[in-house]
Amino acid sequence: MKNQPGVEQRCPKYFLSHFASTALNHVNSICSTWGRHHFKTFDGDVYQFPGLCGYNLVSDCHEMYREFSVHIQKSLVDGHPAVNELVVTINDLVFHLTKRNVSLNGDHINLPYLNAGIQLERNAVYTKLQAKVGLVVMWNGDDAVMVELDSDYHNRTCGLCGDFNGVPVYNEFNHHNRKIHPIEFGNGQRVHRPNDECEDPYEEEEQELDRPICEKVIYSEAWSSCASLVDPAPYTQACVQDMCGCGNSTNDFCVCSTLAEFSRQCSHAGGQPPSWRTPQFCAKMCPFNMVYEESGSPCMASCTVSDISSLCEDHKMDGCFCPAGTVWDNISQRGCVSQTECQCKHDKIYNSGEVYRQDSKECLCYQGRWDCKSLPSPATCAVEEGSHVTTFDGKAYIFHGNCHYVLAKIESKLVPCVNQEFDTCLKSVKVLLNNDKNNVSDINIFQASSFHILLQTRFGLQIQVQHVPLLQVYVTLEQRYKTKTRGLCGNYNMMLSDDMKTPQGIVEGTASSFGNSWKSSSTCPERDERLESPCSVSVENERYAEHWCSMLTRPDGPFTNCHAMVDPELYHKRCIYATCNCEKTEDCMCAVFSSYARACASKGVFLSDWRVNVCDKYTRGCPESQSFSYKLQRCQWTCRQLSSEQQSCTSDFLPVDGCSCPEGTYQEEHGACVPMNKCPCYHNGVHIKPGKSISIKEQHCLCSNGKLHCRTWKTSSQGTLVDIFYLTECESGCQCPSGLLDDGKGSCVKEHECPCQHDHTLYASGSEIKDQCNTCTCRKGNWECTEKKCPGTCIIYGSGHYRTFDQRTYGFQGQCAYVAIQNKCGNKSVEDIFRVITENIPCGTTGTTCSKSVRIQLGNKEIKLAKGKYEVSDLAMGSEIKYTIRPVGMYLAVEASLGITVLWDRKTTIRILLEPQHSAGVCGLCGDFNGDVQNDFTTQSQMVVSSPLEFANSWKALSSCLDAEASADSCVLQPHRHNWAQIQCSIIRSVTFQDCHKKVNPIPFYENCVKDSCACDSGGDCECFCTAVAAYAQACNEVSVCVAWRTPEICPVFCDYYNEGELCEWHYKPCHEPCYETCRNPHGCNNSIPNLEGCYPVCPEDKPIFDEDKGICVESCDGCIYNGTYYNDNDVIYNVTDNLGMCYYAICKNGKVIE
Repeated sequence: MKNQPGVEQRCPKYFLSHFASTALNHVNSICSTWGRHHFKTFDGDVYQFPGLCGYNLVSDCHEMYREFSVHIQKSLVDGHPAVNELVVTINDLVFHLTKRNVSLNGDHINLPYLNAGIQLERNAVYTKLQAKVGLVVMWNGDDAVMVELDSDYHNRTCGLCGDFNGVPVYNEFNHHNRKIHPIEFGNGQRVHRPNDECEDPYEEEEQELDRPICEKVIYSEAWSSCASLVDPAPYTQACVQDMCGCGNSTNDFCVCSTLAEFSRQCSHAGGQPPSWRTPQFCAKMCPFNMVYEESGSPCMASCTVSDISSLCEDHKMDGCFCPAGTVWDNISQRGCVSQTECQCKHDKIYNSGEVYRQDSKECLCYQGRWDCKSLPSPATCAVEEGSHVTTFDGKAYIFHGNCHYVLAKIESKLVPCVNQEFDTCLKSVKVLLNNDKNNVSDINIFQASSFHILLQTRFGLQIQVQHVPLLQVYVTLEQRYKTKTRGLCGNYNMMLSDDMKTPQGIVEGTASSFGNSWKSSSTCPERDERLESPCSVSVENERYAEHWCSMLTRPDGPFTNCHAMVDPELYHKRCIYATCNCEKTEDCMCAVFSSYARACASKGVFLSDWRVNVCDKYTRGCPESQSFSYKLQRCQWTCRQLSSEQQSCTSDFLPVDGCSCPEGTYQEEHGACVPMNKCPCYHNGVHIKPGKSISIKEQHCLCSNGKLHCRTWKTSSQGTLVDIFYLTECESGCQCPSGLLDDGKGSCVKEHECPCQHDHTLYASGSEIKDQCNTCTCRKGNWECTEKKCPGTCIIYGSGHYRTFDQRTYGFQGQCAYVAIQNKCGNKSVEDIFRVITENIPCGTTGTTCSKSVRIQLGNKEIKLAKGKYEVSDLAMGSEIKYTIRPVGMYLAVEASLGITVLWDRKTTIRILLEPQHSAGVCGLCGDFNGDVQNDFTTQSQMVVSSPLEFANSWKALSSCLDAEASADSCVLQPHRHNWAQIQCSIIRSVTFQDCHKKVNPIPFYENCVKDSCACDSGGDCECFCTAVAAYAQACNEVSVCVAWRTPEICPVFCDYYNEGELCEWHYKPCHEPCYETCRNPHGCNNSIPNLEGCYPVCPEDKPIFDEDKGICVESCDGCIYNGTYYNDNDVIYNVTDNLGMCYYAICKNGKVIE
């Protein structure tokens, strides 16, 4: 499609879109009142109405239900009219604005305010209310009010502002050929209130007034640029009326109010009014070191968002602004500062030059941004609560095993607890160091507390085993083992996407198929995904879990101090799952609490006293001479450890909790704590009392301070770490003859005939399967895959569900506009800039997201997607980037030549596809696309954080918008919808999607579906549900599982709507190829776009080509394709002249390029 802003394009009804060019002139969408009762309607009429009652300034009058209204009441202050009250109603929210107070539905609120898509703030000049329904109200606190409406309200309004139909006079002052006086028109807009005794003004004869002074000012050379854009005559008349009304008064109000309005109208029209104010004439004062300007961008650059030019949608206004060369200090609120003076903020405020240090990074604050460098730090893999695994790279999954499995070439045993299939317990951990018995001196095993046992080595391995309240294991490896591990703990290559790689070399899509591949014995049973929630078994257990697990997320709870460092949401979900799942309910719950406390300790936050009201039985169970501590880091606190001949342990481990002896004492074999000189010694099972001696190999050894002191001492030879493999135990039964191998199907085959397994399916040797953009071939029982760098996909859908390019998922429900992706990151300079900005559009008053607004900036163009349509506008600067816009099923696809594609379902789903050349070159809510999920939460100030809230808030397009706060569980807020949501969303876990369950884990999609369906309470019930299910269906689609899940009862799509007459060309397809022959794409299109659902044309053989413009199938196309761009018939393709004056001209005629 040609990139011609301002050129109207023909679009059939299925397209649901149109081209438009955003004009700089906003005058015709603005209504205002000012001075001595002057009003300007949307359609440009300026009149005077001196009413002092309550009046309808503007309201939505098109439908029986009014979406909004703005009522105004004025009074006389020192003889001059002023607005003393504004009442703005949006749906069922009523805002009362006065000079001293702002209330909502009768209750006082503090400013700034942001909720349900309504932002209310007050700056040095204006009080501004902005609503996403398409309404902006601004009041200067005195005489002037301005209302701006979205074009969707065209010809839908009534009130003093008129009908917004674009036609002056008619319907307002000339109705049915009868001329209406402004007083009559104004009185007709009165809002009658209880006990209102206000009198309407009377009509008076209009008088001719002298206007030399006003004309002299407004028609002066200084105002000439404004006079060419805005007719000065009405404002000259208003100026004269003001001066006459003032009589002999010298008050600035008499002249300033209308000059100020003319200046504002000039700005609305895209002009540049003069700086007409002086300290002696209509002066304006500003706070801090700000300066007053007649026309400036209301979106000021700040310390956190300095590149504001292309992010701001608001047009210029008068107000207080930062002087040139400075930015607003939105961190310490110090006024306007130079960029070099900007501070940084993380856990506190840092001045430029100060350093923040954490476990794995060191960051320098420099001019408002962080300059961070990574510090060498080990990685940890954990198996917690028996079934929750977190890999070295941070991928978390649930696997209910029943066998010995390889963790990281370390074998652990998972078995069902008692008789419950999914109540999984960690039973044992085996470590085998290449069967080398001579390297025991490199290993030290000791009890760190009554709850924890540690294995320390000299070769970069540390294992922590927690055995109270449940057995949990933490395997820590130094960075020298990067890319060298295999097993349930992943491959430690800092990439999340390939953590579930099997021994056969292919990445699995679900935890069960991945976990089964790492069994140490083929006789162990295969485990399946658990699709139902463990809480569905017992409502009592669910309530118990929700009550106690909420301690993790409560803002006043014992874990609050760590929320900024470790997101508690993941642990909260795990807590509910484990508490409902376990027979020992409290033990499992307490295990999750201790897991969160350990994660906090790894970030330098040490929590104490969290066991005061819960899990306190473990603190009260210490032996008499021992005490409980939350922070133990002693490596030798038993007499047996003192006596050990192994290497001395170190305190280089995370502090642990549990019972221990007081400092300076040690535990002897009966559990009592004694001083060091009372400790016995141990040798080969022999107990030696303190002060006693023993002969060992003809050596005399004395027991003193818990150690045997002998005349000589032998040192052990040092060993080295080699590959750690799992131990294979002997089993009886049938086996294959020598030279043959079991093929997994009961037959014995030669090695080159061994099949490969993927997604629970066996593939014969030589078979090929697709893995994203790569091809994998089965050879000798292993998969050999090509290693192309594939395009990345970022997904945003529903009420704030995100998956980054590097496959990190999180939830965030902000109400501002946010940068999803951009290629101008940090101080990097980029020639061809692209950026995608998203914004949630709420419906009703709960703030539930019903649609999304998307702004795609490509060089010097911006494409805005909203309300099912798109607009194209020019940006002030930027390069020319080619792009196309086309419908693909239910989606609108915007494809740019530089390797970015945006798919929008015209509602709440956005998919951003990025070609590999942009790897590690982008930033925003979608992450950096470098393969490393650990740094996906990089803020706009270049700091890697743990909290999704801190990360997402940093990517606000405008720093003036309020930070989002943690959102409450919608199903808790609206419990009456919970059961309905669960029933509806159960389709995701049902047989409908059973073919996909082995490839894509349905649980996260199900949980998001329930959450969104609970939140939708304003008529969008089915919309939220359908979007959530469609998200899972599309995920299945992208792993080659096509699910036709829609029915006439469940989220139907009526493609027959697009068929005209007897034609039947349009059909619904759940998984259709995005590339089919059309007039605009005769030779194919972007292959990175996945198959998409929607309505597609099925063209007959005699008319095989689809014409997008006409919306029908045709035999041949009227247009032409030239250099990849489509031109309609009779379009001029080029008309240029070379340096010699030769003219070159080409036109599209009858489908051919005529040159």
